[in-house]
Amino acid sequence: EIIELERKPSIPLGRTGEDAFGQHVTFTDRGIRLRAICNLGRQDVNPSDLAPVDPGNIVLGASSDHLIVDMTDSSESVEIGTEVRFWPTYAGLLATATSSAVWKAAATPHRL
Repeated sequence: EIIELERKPSIPLGRTGEDAFGQHVTFTDRGIRLRAICNLGRQDVNPSDLAPVDPGNIVLGASSDHLIVDMTDSSESVEIGTEVRFWPTYAGLLATATSSAVWKAAATPHRL
Protein backbone atom coordinates (compact mmCIF):
# COMPACT_ATOMS: atom_id res chain seq x y z
CA GLU A 1 0.00 0.00 0.00
CA ILE A 2 1.27 3.48 -0.88
CA ILE A 3 1.75 5.58 2.25
CA GLU A 4 3.55 8.53 0.61
CA LEU A 5 3.51 9.74 -3.00
CA GLU A 6 5.56 12.70 -4.22
CA ARG A 7 7.52 13.95 -7.21
CA LYS A 8 11.19 13.90 -6.28
CA PRO A 9 14.60 14.08 -8.01
CA SER A 10 15.89 10.69 -9.13
CA ILE A 11 19.29 11.38 -7.58
CA PRO A 12 19.95 12.56 -4.03
CA LEU A 13 21.28 16.05 -3.36
CA GLY A 14 24.72 16.23 -1.78
CA ARG A 15 27.13 13.43 -0.93
CA THR A 16 26.06 9.83 -0.45
CA GLY A 17 27.53 7.03 1.60
CA GLU A 18 26.62 3.52 2.66
CA ASP A 19 22.98 2.70 3.28
CA ALA A 20 21.83 0.99 6.49
CA PHE A 21 22.75 -2.38 4.98
CA GLY A 22 26.36 -1.46 4.09
CA GLN A 23 25.67 -1.03 0.37
CA HIS A 24 26.88 1.82 -1.84
CA VAL A 25 23.84 2.60 -3.96
CA THR A 26 24.29 4.20 -7.39
CA PHE A 27 21.66 6.44 -8.92
CA THR A 28 20.72 7.23 -12.52
CA ASP A 29 19.61 10.78 -13.26
CA ARG A 30 16.15 10.42 -14.79
CA GLY A 31 14.90 13.84 -13.73
CA ILE A 32 11.94 14.41 -11.45
CA ARG A 33 10.02 11.16 -10.87
CA LEU A 34 6.84 10.14 -9.06
CA ARG A 35 8.04 8.10 -6.09
CA ALA A 36 5.89 5.98 -3.84
CA ILE A 37 6.81 4.79 -0.40
CA CYS A 38 5.01 1.52 0.36
CA ASN A 39 4.51 -0.09 3.77
CA LEU A 40 6.63 -3.13 2.98
CA GLY A 41 10.35 -3.43 3.69
CA ARG A 42 13.36 -5.69 3.99
CA GLN A 43 12.04 -7.12 7.25
CA ASP A 44 9.24 -8.58 5.09
CA VAL A 45 11.00 -9.40 1.80
CA ASN A 46 14.17 -8.67 -0.17
CA PRO A 47 13.20 -6.02 -2.75
CA SER A 48 15.11 -7.89 -5.47
CA ASP A 49 12.60 -10.73 -5.00
CA LEU A 50 9.69 -8.55 -6.17
CA ALA A 51 8.71 -7.72 -9.75
CA PRO A 52 5.87 -5.20 -10.14
CA VAL A 53 2.79 -6.57 -11.94
CA ASP A 54 2.63 -3.20 -13.74
CA PRO A 55 5.75 -3.09 -15.97
CA GLY A 56 5.74 0.71 -15.72
CA ASN A 57 6.60 0.55 -12.02
CA ILE A 58 10.23 0.19 -10.90
CA VAL A 59 11.37 -1.04 -7.48
CA LEU A 60 14.16 1.34 -6.48
CA GLY A 61 15.08 -0.06 -3.10
CA ALA A 62 13.97 -0.52 0.46
CA SER A 63 14.70 0.30 4.06
CA SER A 64 13.89 -2.11 6.84
CA ASP A 65 10.21 -1.18 6.76
CA HIS A 66 9.53 0.75 3.52
CA LEU A 67 9.75 -0.03 -0.19
CA ILE A 68 10.47 2.77 -2.69
CA VAL A 69 8.82 2.41 -6.10
CA ASP A 70 9.07 4.72 -9.14
CA MET A 71 5.45 5.08 -10.28
CA THR A 72 6.04 7.70 -13.02
CA ASP A 73 5.23 5.34 -15.88
CA SER A 74 2.49 3.38 -14.08
CA SER A 75 -0.35 2.29 -16.32
CA GLU A 76 -2.82 2.95 -13.48
CA SER A 77 -3.72 6.11 -11.61
CA VAL A 78 -2.15 5.97 -8.14
CA GLU A 79 -2.70 7.84 -4.91
CA ILE A 80 -2.01 7.35 -1.23
CA GLY A 81 -3.76 4.14 -0.20
CA THR A 82 -3.37 2.44 -3.61
CA GLU A 83 -2.27 -1.19 -3.34
CA VAL A 84 0.76 -1.96 -5.49
CA ARG A 85 0.92 -5.56 -6.75
CA PHE A 86 4.06 -7.66 -7.25
CA TRP A 87 5.09 -11.02 -8.63
CA PRO A 88 7.47 -12.54 -6.06
CA THR A 89 10.27 -14.97 -6.75
CA TYR A 90 10.08 -18.23 -4.82
CA ALA A 91 12.28 -16.70 -2.10
CA GLY A 92 10.04 -13.63 -2.01
CA LEU A 93 6.93 -15.79 -1.78
CA LEU A 94 8.45 -17.77 1.08
CA ALA A 95 9.41 -14.59 2.97
CA THR A 96 6.06 -12.86 2.55
CA ALA A 97 4.02 -16.01 3.19
CA THR A 98 5.66 -16.47 6.58
CA SER A 99 5.39 -12.80 7.61
CA SER A 100 2.40 -12.00 9.80
CA ALA A 101 2.78 -8.33 8.81
CA VAL A 102 2.08 -8.95 5.10
CA TRP A 103 -1.50 -9.08 3.76
CA LYS A 104 -1.81 -11.80 1.13
CA ALA A 105 -4.28 -12.34 -1.70
CA ALA A 106 -4.06 -14.91 -4.47
CA ALA A 107 -4.31 -13.36 -7.93
CA THR A 108 -6.16 -15.03 -10.74
CA PRO A 109 -5.80 -13.95 -14.38
CA HIS A 110 -9.09 -12.02 -14.35
CA ARG A 111 -7.96 -10.03 -11.26
CA LEU A 112 -4.80 -8.74 -12.91
